[in-house]
Amino acid sequence: MNALIIGAGAVGRGLLGVRLLEAGHAVTFMEDNAEILNRLKCGYYPVKSMLDSPAQWYGPVGLYAGVLDGTVFVSVRVENLPAVAEWLLSQPRETENVVVCENSPNAAGQLKKLVGNRFNCVNAIVEAVIPEMPSYWKDIDPTLTYTDPSGQLLIDYAAWYGEKVAGLGYIKEFDLAWDLKWYCHCAIHFIVGALGQKAGYKYVHEAVRDRAIADKLNKLYIEIARAGLAKWGDAEPFRERAHQEVRALSSTARPDTCERVMRDAERKLQPGERVLGLLEFVGGKNEVIEEAIEWAMQSL
Repeated sequence: MNALIIGAGAVGRGLLGVRLLEAGHAVTFMEDNAEILNRLKCGYYPVKSMLDSPAQWYGPVGLYAGVLDGTVFVSVRVENLPAVAEWLLSQPRETENVVVCENSPNAAGQLKKLVGNRFNCVNAIVEAVIPEMPSYWKDIDPTLTYTDPSGQLLIDYAAWYGEKVAGLGYIKEFDLAWDLKWYCHCAIHFIVGALGQKAGYKYVHEAVRDRAIADKLNKLYIEIARAGLAKWGDAEPFRERAHQEVRALSSTARPDTCERVMRDAERKLQPGERVLGLLEFVGGKNEVIEEAIEWAMQSL
């Protein structure tokens, strides 16, 4: 498969590029950062596993040269989707699938409204944690990025057109998987970041090891499991995901900072976004979520 990745950021390089190259696909990047583009001209880029192994070089990769040929993977912020749509509509050749890899509710539907029926827009879940690379490493090579060894890109099975391809995960219960990622991961990361900052911690793993914060998270996960039972008739997937997240958040192998997981706070605190979405999911009132929101609002 030929894959065009729009956005050579941490997810584009550290998850999509890595998984597609490992599966033997041809990868091309489209990126507007001149420094990253210049570095990618050599056809390879360095990736460092969060398991503290030495960096490895991934490639060969190409750079977009004006021809759309293959499956498109969109790895940009949701506010950049109109620009992506404009570019797609300018292309003379169509593609079977445009996979939208954005942590925003129904991002593929948002793109679909802009491009109409010409493209098959597919939602995907980025199941990976890719911390920000320390500045001293980025100064050496801006293309160096982390990769999550357990990271996956999960595709909406029902929306995908054509044969399934290696390197991608396909799930039939996509809406359930989205709730698990959106509420148990995305929202919780933001909340932990807010509570951790409030308590004076720099790193997420320090925050979740604080007994007071850990107790708050445990109570919140119980409420999430109850909400999952009410909506899906089964609380177990939410309990399992809660245990996974607690283990992941407390791991020093993922040096995520409270500041990074709280980035773009103004957008993440909007109605329908992860934090207020979780508050609605658990019934509209929750002291832990409200405490995190109050701190984040003060920090804006």
